[in-house]
Amino acid sequence: MGSPHLKKELIILGKSESGYDCPFDAEVWGINDVCTIPQYAGKHFDKLIVTDPVAQEKIDTLKSYGIPIISNQPYADEEYPIVEIITEFLPHDDTRLYMFNTAARAIALAIYWRYTKIRLYGIDQCSSYYIPLKGCIEYWIGRAHERGIGVETQKESCLMTVVRPCNTEGYVLKNK
Repeated sequence: MGSPHLKKELIILGKSESGYDCPFDAEVWGINDVCTIPQYAGKHFDKLIVTDPVAQEKIDTLKSYGIPIISNQPYADEEYPIVEIITEFLPHDDTRLYMFNTAARAIALAIYWRYTKIRLYGIDQCSSYYIPLKGCIEYWIGRAHERGIGVETQKESCLMTVVRPCNTEGYVLKNK
């Protein structure tokens, strides 16, 4: 299973609103090009998780920061262990990867590497684009809890919440 050494706390930082509250008081992994945001100038990032194909110009910019890039793309400084993570977490008869965005892959990697606590900043998933994709992040939050890893989301986050009104019993009440 992942790294043989138990690691402590990890912050995974994305570009959404709650990211501006990130205290940078633990190891920090940035999602994609978050390190280029002016509010984070001079802040320390330990790794960048970048899983999408990216134009060479953007890769050159990211590499100029000197932060190791974990990816399954050719520009990676460190290979994302996708095969190992699939082998570790997914049953052989399940073809769903639940890794439709970079934040989900970062959480899966943190679990695989045995961090004891994960704090999510800037991974709010509240826009109309992200709401349909938040389920894969929530899946990995559940997998973390299953292994006793605490995951903290921020108050601005739509993760682990109901985004539209419904009744608390989880079913639709019929009109009388």
